[in-house]
Amino acid sequence: MINKNKKIWTLAIVILLLVHISLAEQLYSVSLVSTDQGLAYSSTEISEGEIPPTLDQGSITIEVIDFSGKLLYENKISPPLFQPFQLFIPYYKNGKEIKIITESESPLSIGVSHFADTCDNGVCEEHENFNSCKEDCSSGMDDSYCDKQLDSICDPDCTVEEDVDCKIKEEKEIEAKEEEENKEILSEEPKETEKETIGETKTKEKEESFPWWIILLILASIFIAIIIFLIYKDRKKHEKERLKQTGEYIQKYLNQGYSYQQIKTELIKYGYGNSEIKKAYEMIK
Repeated sequence: MINKNKKIWTLAIVILLLVHISLAEQLYSVSLVSTDQGLAYSSTEISEGEIPPTLDQGSITIEVIDFSGKLLYENKISPPLFQPFQLFIPYYKNGKEIKIITESESPLSIGVSHFADTCDNGVCEEHENFNSCKEDCSSGMDDSYCDKQLDSICDPDCTVEEDVDCKIKEEKEIEAKEEEENKEILSEEPKETEKETIGETKTKEKEESFPWWIILLILASIFIAIIIFLIYKDRKKHEKERLKQTGEYIQKYLNQGYSYQQIKTELIKYGYGNSEIKKAYEMIK
């Protein structure tokens, strides 16, 4: 009888645990610290638990924003003073950003796009690419991923060596340029032939005279080429230093535990381009 009761109680506990697990919701677990200088962000994780109640009053407003800028969630809390605390916020598959708004300081923006699951919504989001979500990101898109597909599209994320389509495109452009140059030469040939048929003495004397203007033109061309080379060299040096600084920035925050996508999102906010960020990242790798 005792063993039977134990089995019943064990079965009841298992059922209660299963019910609790099935009712548990996914949450953003945001770690913050309240200091005398304001809120300091620590980390964000995905956990499971009960959705916190919605309050109308509190010193802090919490917002969750999606990729289109739409407000998904809003709540207010009054956190403990001068100590670490956790914020539990409902998880959204299309959540891009969590905003923590206080009355006394600028809003704290926390990117959560790397937790998003928006594949197959018809939009290639910034955290998606051809490799991770073919339903939204088609081949050849500017999605920070070189897909190397032979599809007659030069992927902007690939180099000429990585994507055959880019090499074909480059060869076609060279051929088109050479063809255009040949057309210009052919169009000028009748004029040259016409000049040669002119038999006036003065024209022949001019043709036989020493062409000083050609020498001046060559000297001017050399001077311009030197100036262009110096400008190009200085620009390349500046770009190399910028790439080095960007790479050091990426390496610094990778060492601190941030993901490449988080770092890339921050760099884009400050005006860095996808290709520049990619080069800097490849350089540190």
